Amino acid sequence: MRALTGLLPQPLQERQALPDAALLARSALFADGRRSLAGFAAIIRQHFLVPVQVSAYQGAWRDIPAASRSRLKPGGRNLTLGSSAIAGTRVWDEHAGVRLTLGPLSSEQADSLLPDGTAHQHLAGFAALYFGPDLDCALTLLVAGAKPMVMDREQRPALNWNLGLHRQPTSQQQRIDTYLRQAEIV
Repeated sequence: MRALTGLLPQPLQERQALPDAALLARSALFADGRRSLAGFAAIIRQHFLVPVQVSAYQGAWRDIPAASRSRLKPGGRNLTLGSSAIAGTRVWDEHAGVRLTLGPLSSEQADSLLPDGTAHQHLAGFAALYFGPDLDCALTLLVAGAKPMVMDREQRPALNWNLGLHRQPTSQQQRIDTYLRQAEIV
């Protein structure tokens, strides 16, 4: 099972933010070389027990490495018009990532899925292992009827995540947009 999920060598075991047992329970989806959005949605739905929707083709700007940029000087590089010349320092990549929408969620579920929450690292770990490190994953949390926040020392306020003006009635869903942040593997 560990070989199918990519955790066979001993140094790779128990190094992720999520327990290896969570990966081994879904080894069939990790073993398939074709990583589908439906497979990722099934993993997240089964692990977190929340409604999931995954959208493809979330574009983003990517920096062009200095070695690949055109240089207009004697001995320059990438100067052939229509073939290798590049204008600018970045390019729009329409396949840069995916958008993961979770919800409707309770306030407690949403708090744990925010970047400082406990479940966020598990979610980011699943995304990094399933899609690889080069694919960005935008996260949208839909919070149903968010209750007013209680200010105390345990829960710090984060504007637009768990703190806001609440001009709309609380019966509507609050939308929180952020990105998955992968923790460093030690």
